[in-house]
Amino acid sequence: MRNTVLDALALGYQTCLLQDAIRAVEVQPGVGQRALAQMLQQGAQAVTLQQIRVAA
Repeated sequence: MRNTVLDALALGYQTCLLQDAIRAVEVQPGVGQRALAQMLQQGAQAVTLQQIRVAA
């Protein structure tokens, strides 16, 4: 997930991270939180399914 999001951002795509549909694989404690922070810092927009439903 992280690489896909970062690749999309690098290619200039507006990228939403659907928080309801992801879950980190914690190979080591904290890896998931760091990956999420990196994606958001690079410009991904965190959204939930509820936010998408309201906007539609």
